[in-house]
Amino acid sequence: MRAGPKQQRARAMHAVYTALTTVEGRAGWWTRDTDGDAEPGGVLRFRFEPGGFDMKVPEAQPGERVLWEVVDGPEEWIGTRISFELKREDGFTIVLFRHEGWKEPVEFMYHCSTKWATFLLSLKRLVETGERTRAARRQDQQLAPGPACQRPAVRLPLWAAADPVPGSRFVKERFVRAQTVHTMT
Repeated sequence: MRAGPKQQRARAMHAVYTALTTVEGRAGWWTRDTDGDAEPGGVLRFRFEPGGFDMKVPEAQPGERVLWEVVDGPEEWIGTRISFELKREDGFTIVLFRHEGWKEPVEFMYHCSTKWATFLLSLKRLVETGERTRAARRQDQQLAPGPACQRPAVRLPLWAAADPVPGSRFVKERFVRAQTVHTMT
């Protein structure tokens, strides 16, 4: 039995929220080396070469909003807040992203803006196709090399993910827009 449009929309919103609030979800679009408690009051840890971030979770409302506050990491990030506002518009799941509270417009802020755009596209790809980031797949191969851990990657041009072929396994609704906003205090 096929899911109706209302069920598909609910699943898409849930998939985005899950990708932001579970270890498996975050490992699929940002970094494989992540752990922590995504419930309000919890702390998430994200690790990259050569360092990482710890983020407190002041707010996590299913289908509405996820808010992180940086409590450890690069000096420029400490005290900044990262929010993901989720909403529905014209049959689409919309993610409004903000990285707020920068003390001053340092070069690192502009670098991060570009990186966030890349990671938001990775989040989109994960939600729409199930494809994890190259970094996450590469980390998997380093952790457990061999054919058992290597899954074939789904490679689609961006337009194909946003405009699925009728009858394909992709649901009609798409996670298609993200707004990146960097603000300073």
